[in-house]
Amino acid sequence: GWKRKVNGEYKRFRPGFCDGYGYLHFYGEDGLIDAVSINRCPHWCEKHNADYVARYRRGLGDAALEVILSPDRSPTFALYAVDEKYTGQTPGLLIHGDVGLGKTVAGHVIALRLILQHNLPAHYVSAVQIGSMCAELATQDPERKALADEWLHQLLTLAKSEGILFLDDLGRERISDAVCQRIDELIAAVYERRGRLIVTTNLAGESDKAGVPSIAQRYGAHILSRLVDKSSWMTVVRCTGRDMRRPTKPQAFQTETPVEPKSEIQAELGFGA
Repeated sequence: GWKRKVNGEYKRFRPGFCDGYGYLHFYGEDGLIDAVSINRCPHWCEKHNADYVARYRRGLGDAALEVILSPDRSPTFALYAVDEKYTGQTPGLLIHGDVGLGKTVAGHVIALRLILQHNLPAHYVSAVQIGSMCAELATQDPERKALADEWLHQLLTLAKSEGILFLDDLGRERISDAVCQRIDELIAAVYERRGRLIVTTNLAGESDKAGVPSIAQRYGAHILSRLVDKSSWMTVVRCTGRDMRRPTKPQAFQTETPVEPKSEIQAELGFGA
């Protein structure tokens, strides 16, 4: 049984049932439902976490994630910058910096960690996909236009629902008024509920960097204001380093950046098993 202090006295309860949302209901001494657990059922969490991780992997593609988290892959500057500055203290995370620093890899790792920590589903979308779908709306083919409209509608619905949204490569899409509006709606939908959002971008954040367009220049000050709202929603991580896609001497790279084996990250997130 389970004991709980009520009015200064301990009452004994018998386990009842899970309500389908992970919370256990208990029977009191009179046989009626008299208490609900504060913490979610561990079996419910384990089952749903496995399902959420599996769906996230299927959505992106198991092969793609295996390559991203491969032990043979070079370590990423972005992941270690995020690990140093982000501990999950805010629902949102903005990762920005130069190209080739592994910001997308860091975003996937954080998304998978948040699934396991908060028992929530996660959804990945690239800003390039949003731009392509907005371009489809301008075609003369009614079937393609309908499919694009449905895709964008479903994306906005996901942003409004409980879950984790990973918006990757913000700023790489072909810009237009329609694309700006869709991205604005997407970020606003998550912001209004102070939901969990991960954003990666090559654009400069709060302060402009010489020769690098800023978020404010591309989308407007209102989107920048939301993405850098450090008061209650967003942690901003700026990544620095060299482009990892360019060949370098392995010995020099390892000397400058000591890192843990990538296989530890795989084990933590259940990959490579």
